[in-house]
Amino acid sequence: MLKQQKQTKNQALHCSGFTLVEVMVATLIFSVGMMAVITMEFSALRAYSASHHMTSATMIADKTVATVKMERSNWRLTDFNQVFMLNPVYTGPDAPIDINMLSSVKANPWTWMRASPEPLTDNMVRDTELGQYCIYVRGADQDVARESGEGDNAGMPQTVTPTTLVHVAVIYPTKSTSFAAPDCTSLRCEGTGDQLVADLLQPSGIDTTATGDAAIPQLERCGWRAVYTSTLVTR
Repeated sequence: MLKQQKQTKNQALHCSGFTLVEVMVATLIFSVGMMAVITMEFSALRAYSASHHMTSATMIADKTVATVKMERSNWRLTDFNQVFMLNPVYTGPDAPIDINMLSSVKANPWTWMRASPEPLTDNMVRDTELGQYCIYVRGADQDVARESGEGDNAGMPQTVTPTTLVHVAVIYPTKSTSFAAPDCTSLRCEGTGDQLVADLLQPSGIDTTATGDAAIPQLERCGWRAVYTSTLVTR
């Protein structure tokens, strides 16, 4: 009997298991690993969001350029001097672009002008609550000189019909910021309050002589980004 009790006691002493300290250490290691995974997930979500916004803004900019080219086609169907009387391509109360951009940049050279009356979704639908993109345009006429390259005029510059250069900017937020007004004219700027969008766009919105953080465009310092593109229009 005594021998059996001694064997049972020895077996109990050699039973495998985990101490409280081992469980706590394992829990700590698991928690650190999970925090790293969660951090990676948030980083991936932020990267996806930034990529989505840039892609959508680029698509809207491309559609805006296509609209300018449609305006050029309508201009070709009218008298040359009728450009300032052309109607917008989009019509109706829900038009994503409510101005004729070609005639607007001709009438107001190198001045950023709002083309979208309200913030747009990535499908270019006007929505003051869900819209995150606004379109701005600017430009001017430019005289283009070409060489004829034939006959007595070879090598002589020849001025052709002025070409209109149109710049397009599509702005969108990168943080929890919003437009200060529902008409895309101003936005919430971190640290400085409301700002007019036209004052923040390049080139006036960037100081090429600055260094460090001061070299960052004002729009980006406000927590916003812009996709820029351009097109040349010749009648």
